[in-house]
Amino acid sequence: MANMRFAVLIPCGPSALEVDRLTDTISSILYHDPDDCLAIYVMNDGNKEIESVNFAKPIKHYPHPRNGEGWGWGGGLIAGEIWSFEQIAREHPDAECVIKMDTDALVVGSLATRLETVFSDRVTGMAGSRIATNHLPAYKSTNPLSYFPNKVRKLRAPVSLWRKPNWHLRFAFSGTHRRIAQMYDVAEQHGYMAGELIEGSSLAIATSCIKLLSASGVAGRWRDFLDCPVSDDIVLTMLPYFVGMRAVDSDLWCVEPASLRYSPEEIVKEGKAGIVHSLKVYKEISELELRSKFRSYRT
Repeated sequence: MANMRFAVLIPCGPSALEVDRLTDTISSILYHDPDDCLAIYVMNDGNKEIESVNFAKPIKHYPHPRNGEGWGWGGGLIAGEIWSFEQIAREHPDAECVIKMDTDALVVGSLATRLETVFSDRVTGMAGSRIATNHLPAYKSTNPLSYFPNKVRKLRAPVSLWRKPNWHLRFAFSGTHRRIAQMYDVAEQHGYMAGELIEGSSLAIATSCIKLLSASGVAGRWRDFLDCPVSDDIVLTMLPYFVGMRAVDSDLWCVEPASLRYSPEEIVKEGKAGIVHSLKVYKEISELELRSKFRSYRT
């Protein structure tokens, strides 16, 4: 089976830790897929030090298109990712998908061959670690499905009260808020289940899906999402359904919101995962120790 060529999008925030994280995460990508990773895009949200990170493979640094507007963790990130997906697909039409990774995610195995399998069904528009049931495995630290539909319900409501980024009322009678609410209506007609989630710390979106989002006008209206008061995955998971595709689960991703699921030794021995998250901690093991252990497997 042929390898799937891909590009990578890495959003970076202002933290001083981002330079070391970004350097190590890019190193892991290029170690495992030096030929099939065609480009790495770094979306920089106000971190001047990030531009010092460079490799032999072209790394495209660019300022976050939100330019300070919106909520960086929520709507601002959503808007920037949608804008970036379209730009990457336009500049690298030979990339068959775009992998989005946070800086505390890491590649631990080759992705290209397995991505071809993940996206072999051409209706698949997005893949990652999917939450679609309340009966999660014991190891999952993510909120179950029941947590997320309420966020979607509030986004679709004519009037809703939100705590983040600051207490505010959101009105969806008309305009961009109404348009986003109606997108969920369309997505449900195509099989979307309110609240289902591809965890946003790392996921892959097919270039074919990005092209449909562009043709539908969604990508061009990326600014509509700037003030969304939810995490990026709550919106991103809906997008493939909106254009008639679907989101699927894949064990290529071993993702938890705030820590590793297993130790580095267990992950490498099992050999299933290609991308892991989060490297911030595992039990009593620090991020520096975790990254050092994974680096030892790359030498």
